[in-house]
Amino acid sequence: MKESFDVGTTAPRRPIEYLYMLYFITHIPITIILDTQPVLPRWIFPKPCVDLLKWYTKVTPDPLMGDPKPWFIAFCFCEITIQLPCFFIGVYVFYKGVEKNKWCRIPLMLYGCHTATTVWSIAFEILFADFSTYNNPGPETMSDRLVLLAIYSPYLLIPFLLVFDTVFSKIYQPNNSIANNKSKVQ
Repeated sequence: MKESFDVGTTAPRRPIEYLYMLYFITHIPITIILDTQPVLPRWIFPKPCVDLLKWYTKVTPDPLMGDPKPWFIAFCFCEITIQLPCFFIGVYVFYKGVEKNKWCRIPLMLYGCHTATTVWSIAFEILFADFSTYNNPGPETMSDRLVLLAIYSPYLLIPFLLVFDTVFSKIYQPNNSIANNKSKVQ
């Protein structure tokens, strides 16, 4: 029997769950097309993907992607091997509903902690690094640094919010269900 998505039979969604789903959906192609390039050989990527990264590093300018250092390549490797599978979990969970997927609490919490920690390090690099040692031009003014930080900020703030949500929201608790809550009220 084919399962269909029927809004009438799914648990009510919190607005934040739509944000999480959008975040994970958009992060999949960004990771595959751009964030894998510092890790994998250049010949693997079609020319439009390579050109997109060149354009991005020229426009932003993002020296981390333009001239990745070993620590940043390690973070990109973690993104491919640890985070990318979590993106698919996140899309599935927030499409089907957290109410039906209580098992997601720990994986999403771990994903959020890992990602927020790595992007926190990147944020400090953006704000305080001496980019004169990079081959690719970096931000020259504090304003340029803040623009680059703004590009990375959703990848810090949303995972941090996800950690906070999975730790404190009752919807992720194993014994919590909307039906049980309604019966307690009546």
